[in-house]
Amino acid sequence: MNRKYEKVLFFSLLAGNLIPLFFTHYIGSLDAPKHLQIANIMLELWKGNPVFKSFFELSPIYTANVFSHYFLAAERFLMPAWLSEKMLLVFYVILIAAGFRYLVLSITKKPGWTYFFIFPMTYTSLFHLGFYNYSIAFGFLFFTVGFYLRNFHAMNWKNQFKLLLLVMLTYYAHFFVYGFLLFILAALSLQKMVVALIETTARPKFKDVWKIFRNIALPVLPSVLLAIPYLRLILQQPVANGGNQFNRWEYLFDFRVLLGYIEMEELPMTKFLFWTLLILFALSLGWIVYRIFFAKEKTNLNVIVKSEKFVWSLITIFFLAFFILMPNNLNGSGNILPRILIMAVYLFVLWLSLWPTHKIVNILIVITLVVYGSVNYSVHVKHRKDLDAMITEIKAAESQIPANSVTVFRNYIDRWNTIHFQSYIGTDVPLLNLNSLSISPLFAVNWRDDRPQTFVGMKYSDAYTYYINVPHASGTKFAEYLAVTGKKEFEALPETDEFKSVVNHDYRQMKEFNNSIVDLYKLNIEPAYSEIIERIKLDTNYLNNLKTKSLHTEVPIEDLVMREAIWIYDQKYN
Repeated sequence: MNRKYEKVLFFSLLAGNLIPLFFTHYIGSLDAPKHLQIANIMLELWKGNPVFKSFFELSPIYTANVFSHYFLAAERFLMPAWLSEKMLLVFYVILIAAGFRYLVLSITKKPGWTYFFIFPMTYTSLFHLGFYNYSIAFGFLFFTVGFYLRNFHAMNWKNQFKLLLLVMLTYYAHFFVYGFLLFILAALSLQKMVVALIETTARPKFKDVWKIFRNIALPVLPSVLLAIPYLRLILQQPVANGGNQFNRWEYLFDFRVLLGYIEMEELPMTKFLFWTLLILFALSLGWIVYRIFFAKEKTNLNVIVKSEKFVWSLITIFFLAFFILMPNNLNGSGNILPRILIMAVYLFVLWLSLWPTHKIVNILIVITLVVYGSVNYSVHVKHRKDLDAMITEIKAAESQIPANSVTVFRNYIDRWNTIHFQSYIGTDVPLLNLNSLSISPLFAVNWRDDRPQTFVGMKYSDAYTYYINVPHASGTKFAEYLAVTGKKEFEALPETDEFKSVVNHDYRQMKEFNNSIVDLYKLNIEPAYSEIIERIKLDTNYLNNLKTKSLHTEVPIEDLVMREAIWIYDQKYN
């Protein structure tokens, strides 16, 4: 491949691959609002917001899967949520393509044009689900492995430190991909050790083996030490549910690893891409057989076995086998098989790129990429526009709720990819959502151990949110506002629904807010609640008993009065 034309074509395809990101404000994926909400919480913690500091804390330094959160939070000092997300995704698309090219050119200086298939592989099914940390981690993996291969014979302390930083970036991007990275580095190092043992003639052969081990062990060691407590934390999580009926072969042959929104609209092109890659594989395999057995200047089989191309073949086969044999759910995580298949597909495209391609094949590859991008990217943009309009309307609720309010956002929209869309409320303003799946010890932000005791109306929030009250709570808070997305579905619920009963009894609808998707409610327990508190304060015996209880429990008397009033109110009016 002419390097001049290769660069021009690479940057042209890269520019085309970025275009789909600029048709909407928000990308509108399953997990994207969770990442944006975490970023806004981190921003408030860095600003020293006392309300947020009473509920949240940053996770320990060993916590992986946090790169996108810190990236977004840092951007939020300068730009709104939608723009910070877009800049993150532009960074991702560039990182994944540039990293893959860097890795391919680290193995061979004359790659086949098949490496351009990294462009459609950028928008994987998990990217469309909003798995940003996982997706970004592959870009760091490509650069890390490429740097190791390029500097293997010059692994001085300076290069070891650079390699350490790249490994750490992969770790902080995603723990699962970090595991893939360790396996690949180990496989490449083992191959180099075997070659060193076979070819070295000096008497202490193991000197070269020890040098190879040392050069990879030292850069990896710090991240391994961080990974030990994080792995323990993962193993404490329950095994994720769902996905047990996963059809591996259908998923592979339909190339569902690239599906984004509507499978019937996208499947024809994903299947087309799969069979194109399979044909290219057959051509590459035929070329290898020809070089070994039929060419005038045959390639020695021993030379192939010793080459890096051979070890990449074994690594690719391993991950394909891994996809076939692994369960789909593990501790704290689901969708395991798509994650593995994405790695296997990247490796497969990498392997194809190591073999030369004919000019006619190169033209067909470019045509395939243009056709695939024109058809399926158009489908993605169409559905993103629909979701973007929905998100814009949902976010209108932000302006109606005072900053630093304790809130509960619940979603009833009957669409699988909008499950977390209520979390878009509070991504640009400081609103504390008790019903958030974003908060986890596996992510950048976690609940404090001494967080306040919280109530939805006069009921403990545990029953209606993901917030868990703790015995040693510091403070007492009400969910002052409720936001219900999917108002038609919520209105259709029976009056006996527990959450709906609390909403109807202890909140009033903010009818001044007119929105087709969201209904807002404000806490409405006054003046009855304040009257109960005043009666408690005027009852000397009652108050003395609470003061005694306060001394024993170390709970402030103000909190005990509030909680006692809540109990009385609930008994009297519910």
